[in-house]
Amino acid sequence: MKSLQNEVASLDKARKDAHTTSRLITERMRNQLSSPKDVNDALLIETEIEKGYHTAVFGYYLAAAEYFNSLGKPQQITQYIK
Repeated sequence: MKSLQNEVASLDKARKDAHTTSRLITERMRNQLSSPKDVNDALLIETEIEKGYHTAVFGYYLAAAEYFNSLGKPQQITQYIK
């Protein structure tokens, strides 16, 4: 369980970093220091990271639900859902 939590936390940090990068590149474009292509590329990467993050979180919750259900204690999943 701890390993899954660490992976989700790592992906969450990557998601936040991608958002920050997109925001900074967009700001640079406003100041004519970046091209629209740079902004588009950053947004595409941010979108793919978001997809990966949400897929991992869904997988984490599904694995936790299966694990606790197999133990006969499905209510324990509430400790791991944020």
